[in-house]
Amino acid sequence: MQGETPELILLIDHKGSMVAFKRLAQALIDSAEKAGINVHRYYFRNVPQRYNDADALLYVYADMGEINHRPLRDILNESPNAAVLIISDAGTASGSYSMPRIQATEYFLREVYEHTHKVAWLNPMPENRWDGSSAYIIRELCDMFEATPDGLQKTMPILNGKQQPKSPIVFPELLNKL
Repeated sequence: MQGETPELILLIDHKGSMVAFKRLAQALIDSAEKAGINVHRYYFRNVPQRYNDADALLYVYADMGEINHRPLRDILNESPNAAVLIISDAGTASGSYSMPRIQATEYFLREVYEHTHKVAWLNPMPENRWDGSSAYIIRELCDMFEATPDGLQKTMPILNGKQQPKSPIVFPELLNKL
């Protein structure tokens, strides 16, 4: 629709190693809002999780204090035309390779891709540090870019829907090769 305000759902990893990048997330929020984009921001730690073991839904928090949780599915349904930008180091800062984190991220990305293909990932850690960490595999599941001006520029065609992202269909084949 012509004249519709663009929407962006920011999913921000904000605890642990990501605390150091708090200003990055705020700068992205401020820039997007200044450009007239309707920004919906939500927070998680490492990867969105189920609220309890009996719940199949993934939750994110509407606040940094992690008090007000909401199902990710509801958020995505409320803004069906929104692009989704994930900000997380994907395990790079710890330098660890965690299969449970990779599998949880796969589950999370499947949820997002069910609602939109306008999905990109900004990693604040330098790309040369991704090898040997969970980010090495996660970058194969979602278009991941360094959180640099160049990396942010590379997200734009995907977030605008002008470039197809990597297909989530490759997940099972990729994980079976590990």
